[in-house]
Amino acid sequence: MNLYLKQISIVGVLAVCIISCESRYSSESKSLDANAADSTATGIPSSSANQSFPDQRKFIRTADLKFKVDNVVSTSYKIEDIVCKNKGFVTYTNLTNNIANTETVKVTADSLLRTVHYNMSNDIEIRVPNQELDTTLKSIATLIGFIDYRIIKAEDVTLNELSNTLTQKRTTKHFSRITSAIDNKGKKLNDVLDGEDKLIGKEQEADDALVANLDLNDKVKYSTVKISLYQNEAAKTEMLPATKIVTPYQPSFTSLLGESILSGWEMLRELILAIIKVWPVILLCVGVYFLFKNYKKISLK
Repeated sequence: MNLYLKQISIVGVLAVCIISCESRYSSESKSLDANAADSTATGIPSSSANQSFPDQRKFIRTADLKFKVDNVVSTSYKIEDIVCKNKGFVTYTNLTNNIANTETVKVTADSLLRTVHYNMSNDIEIRVPNQELDTTLKSIATLIGFIDYRIIKAEDVTLNELSNTLTQKRTTKHFSRITSAIDNKGKKLNDVLDGEDKLIGKEQEADDALVANLDLNDKVKYSTVKISLYQNEAAKTEMLPATKIVTPYQPSFTSLLGESILSGWEMLRELILAIIKVWPVILLCVGVYFLFKNYKKISLK
């Protein structure tokens, strides 16, 4: 009986201890949950969030792709649709056909079959918002038949922007000092002109730094993608009318004989007329000849 009572007492003590531990664990859990909730509400970082992240960096992201497609024209239209869907725009496109060779075969008496073999390609340059670049490239990837290369670059321009900003601030301060110096020097023309030249130079430096930053921010905001498309050599056939070959006119023998007689008569006539035109000369020559002949006879006697 005493043993039985001892066992009951031990069981009771253990039960009380277990209940006490559970109550304590429950209160500690509630306390931890409450502390965690308070930490979240007050903005205290948790262990995973408590990391030292660098300042927000800026990247110029670009991509270059070259791939083969089934049809360059239809793929180009699909790429333009993808760009428009992702709030981008096309800055350049150059669709060209390079003729490899042309064949012409006569198929009937009055028709020809012409076959033109050509290679079609298109060079496209697009710009899309930086946050839409990955989505755009994944959408374009579904159009690829065979890829030659895919190059993606990310250039960190954070320091470039900082350098331009500091240059702009420094130039602005210098500009203010030069302006104040001009005002305090008086009205000497040489001093004023020299100061104005310096002002113009500093204004130019400040403007250049501002424009450089605007250019950087534009390239950061919109990524540039260059795409080169090509397809297998294609052929286009068309039927053409066969044109008759026109041979030049050839006169007959009798016609040529008649023309030759007329031509000879014309030459003879021209010769006679030419002789008649120089009759004084001929007459003079004849006279000189006879005079010389008579003189010779007299000399011999």
